Amino acid sequence: MCKKALIVSKLEEDKILKEVISMLENESCHTIILYGSRAKGNETELSDYDLIAIRGYGENSHENRLICGFYIDLFIYNESNIDIDSSFLRIREGIILKEKDDLGQNILNRVEEIFVTGPQAPTKAHIEFQRAWALKMIERIDNKEGVESNYRRVELLYTLLEQYFVLRKEWYLGAKESFSWLRKRDSNSYECFEKALNPLASISDIKQLVERVLFNLN
Repeated sequence: MCKKALIVSKLEEDKILKEVISMLENESCHTIILYGSRAKGNETELSDYDLIAIRGYGENSHENRLICGFYIDLFIYNESNIDIDSSFLRIREGIILKEKDDLGQNILNRVEEIFVTGPQAPTKAHIEFQRAWALKMIERIDNKEGVESNYRRVELLYTLLEQYFVLRKEWYLGAKESFSWLRKRDSNSYECFEKALNPLASISDIKQLVERVLFNLN
């Protein structure tokens, strides 16, 4: 049995998921897709249930619900007001739990098309802006103390992860996916992030990460 079939078989016995599906059916949701770690089979005991659900009425919404001690990260869409763009890449490789008229499969197919097409290359102006901004942040971190300096440090480190992928014309799919990608495909950059993200990291560690992410693009 393939990995996906094993995951689906496991999900069929998931009591929390059965309750969530029943709840969404009572709210007139006709299409439900599970995505994230539980759809990929790499969840932990504390992992959220990440879902999108579609119905024929109402406003689009993003909710967090607590069910039997588990968080349900839920996007609900009106079928007439759903625009599939790159923000839906998070549901790639999702598992359809319920669907109307192949809607779920059509959504996943469109998401795959977007993924395969890839993001646009960054402009020269974007690259120059990111470099100048990062160097300015380094100065503020290095020359000041206290809450503002600490905030700039967090802001810079947070931004660098996404920009690593943007500047290399790769999709940024969130922290978990990104660090897994780096670990497998660019271990040197992964090690730079690991050092710089340590709460005790030196300014030298952060400068090294800036250099690698924004200036070493070859």
